[in-house]
Amino acid sequence: MNDQPYISRVAILALASVAAGCMLAAGIAIWLRPQWFDTHQEAIGYVLDRHGIAYSQVAVMHVWPDTLDRDSYGADVVVLRNNADKAIGRIVCAVGKTGCFLRLPSLGIIQEPVPDLATPSPWRTWLKHTLAHIARPS
Repeated sequence: MNDQPYISRVAILALASVAAGCMLAAGIAIWLRPQWFDTHQEAIGYVLDRHGIAYSQVAVMHVWPDTLDRDSYGADVVVLRNNADKAIGRIVCAVGKTGCFLRLPSLGIIQEPVPDLATPSPWRTWLKHTLAHIARPS
């Protein structure tokens, strides 16, 4: 009896199953990963999306009076809407860049908590760039 072809098929099938399982696990891990934000623009965009507010750009401007206080963070926020409207507001953080609240009265957002920024990480920057490239290949 020659069991060699049978054993080879079983080994190839087992290897293919392990590879498929790893790819499935990686896909699920990426899909279920917690959302992180590297900039206040991204975090504010998330808040606007959650409220169903369409926008084309978010700008955060750190002006002179805000630079005097080193313990907290404050900046002006300008949201450019799709219909060429501008909404002007403010982001204020209690300690550093955590515990932030957004105020955009013209959009009905008063004291809305903003997600904290993630600590910088080279692998996360690479992963974010790679996922963006996969999502919209050029």
